[in-house]
Amino acid sequence: MERITKFRIFENLEKEEAFINKMNQDGWKLEFVQFGCIFKFLKTDEEYFTTICATEKSQTLQMTSGAVLSGYEVIPHSFDGMSNFIYLTGRKDTAYKDFFSDNASKLVHYKNIKNYYRIQALIPLICGLIFSLIAAIPYLPATLKILSNLDQVSSETMQEILPAIILVFTMLLLGLSLICYSAYIFSLYAKNKIKYTKLLDNMNLYE
Repeated sequence: MERITKFRIFENLEKEEAFINKMNQDGWKLEFVQFGCIFKFLKTDEEYFTTICATEKSQTLQMTSGAVLSGYEVIPHSFDGMSNFIYLTGRKDTAYKDFFSDNASKLVHYKNIKNYYRIQALIPLICGLIFSLIAAIPYLPATLKILSNLDQVSSETMQEILPAIILVFTMLLLGLSLICYSAYIFSLYAKNKIKYTKLLDNMNLYE
């Protein structure tokens, strides 16, 4: 049997799901997900459909049982037991597409994805702020002062301090990049929070 391994990093679960389903369309069935970025596929003559579900850990067994009844199989991944995500794959012609048909399951799904994005956003934000503050507060003023008086700095001294200057600007750039990345993840968090709130309001409206 022919197998293939793909390395991809996704910050957006919708893009990850779209990538897997594109592989499904090309005749590759998902077999295993390792560390959230290594995808192993098996060549098949049938087209499969894959969905990623977020659920409470306490409901994982119930969710997987329902998935099997809906024509899916649970794809193992290296974060089993530590993650709220379940990868489900089934033959496209038999798998029940609307796996989350009830609002209660959808609500849990959106809630867990929302929390996932919040954590994903906070980590780079904290790291970015730390890098930026370390670079900006103690070192950036002195660095700018040196650069503004380059004509008074000897070439020997400049060679000695150049690595430090490069390090300061590298840390500052890295910090700002992490903050921008965090802002993007927060936008995904906000998007799923809107879905969660809208669904919750609709459920309360019809109670």
